[in-house]
Amino acid sequence: MNSTVLAVRELTKKIGRHSIVNEVSFEIRRGEIVGLVGPNGAGKTTIIRMIAGLIAFTSGDIEINGYCIKKDMERALASVGGIIETPQFYNHMTGYQNLQLHARIYPDASIDIGQTLKRLELEEAMFKKVSSYSLGMRQRLGLAQALLHKPGLLLLDEPTNGLDPDGIHDLRHLLKDMRSSGTSILISSHHLTELDLICDRILVIRKGALCGDHFLQELRSVTAKDGYLLEVDEAEQAVRAVAEFDPALRPQHKERGVLEIRMERERIPDLLGHLHNRGIAVYQIKKETTSIESYYTLLAGQKESVGESARGDVS
Repeated sequence: MNSTVLAVRELTKKIGRHSIVNEVSFEIRRGEIVGLVGPNGAGKTTIIRMIAGLIAFTSGDIEINGYCIKKDMERALASVGGIIETPQFYNHMTGYQNLQLHARIYPDASIDIGQTLKRLELEEAMFKKVSSYSLGMRQRLGLAQALLHKPGLLLLDEPTNGLDPDGIHDLRHLLKDMRSSGTSILISSHHLTELDLICDRILVIRKGALCGDHFLQELRSVTAKDGYLLEVDEAEQAVRAVAEFDPALRPQHKERGVLEIRMERERIPDLLGHLHNRGIAVYQIKKETTSIESYYTLLAGQKESVGESARGDVS
């Protein structure tokens, strides 16, 4: 049995002569959680909307469970659920009534609205009007709506918007449970640290093109240099001093007083000596574990193309 749930082949979206998405190809297998990352305007939401059948694509192909969206959209989307942008509801109706209405779309599906709401911890609010819901509760209701028919493929575009830390924690465990039961998930998010905790793979989109496709366990092998976090007293002065030491290092200012630098371990003593000579105190230095965030920062800092769509090919 073919375990490929989603196959995207040379997907292209043009508006006039401008390419929004350019020949993007990837596959998602059963039970995989795949993160879609990239800057604003890179084409992430456009890709998800095309997969969901919400907008047409210019060329290429999309298959879901072997069904081509162009030829058989109804069957292709029958097992797809998702939150794309902001979930919309009838405010004058209760959460339960909104889901009842949505359930009519899936007359043949085995649906338990009460159990779904309980799973998202909305059982106490299910009979309250949606107009009284907080932003986080609306987001949970959107997830309940997406999960109502037990989809085999879940599409999530910034699903943590409006969720408090507890809600984000609960969502993480919910998605992991769904993966264990065989659900495939494509999730777009700017919360790279959160994606690090749940994803099996990441797809990096820049200017409408796929420039990275990696299993997380492979990330350590895609760079030749280690990442280090330096806590300093004067970050801006430290950035200038590092540029004097070696302009190619390109330190990233992570947060107040913390710089991220990628360099060979053997050069650390020389760099620290240079900073000391410039009157910059270094309070601590620690090696950074390779993560989605550090890998994405590396890609963002490179001038040349970093691969095509080949998994593990970063140059």
